[in-house]
Amino acid sequence: MEGHSHDSADAAMPLIIDGERREWRMDDYEDGAGAFVPQQVLVQNLIRMFLRDGGDLRFEAADISLDGLDTEHPLVRYRDAAGAVKVIGCDFV
Repeated sequence: MEGHSHDSADAAMPLIIDGERREWRMDDYEDGAGAFVPQQVLVQNLIRMFLRDGGDLRFEAADISLDGLDTEHPLVRYRDAAGAVKVIGCDFV
């Protein structure tokens, strides 16, 4: 956004929607709040904060099954990327 400050409420972000060029502006919202964040950046930020706060995140899980959903300690079973079967004991699912 050449010539615009990121702090400026009237800074415009060019967008192309269905081939039509449009501008998204911070002042399009009544209270001036909001941010334009690409989905990939949003997901990266959410994952970073989740892990920073002690979250346990698993990728490449296959053959996922849920057991004991009607109990106080349900289980999640899955196969990891190496093919090993893993079981996670949960307080809730």
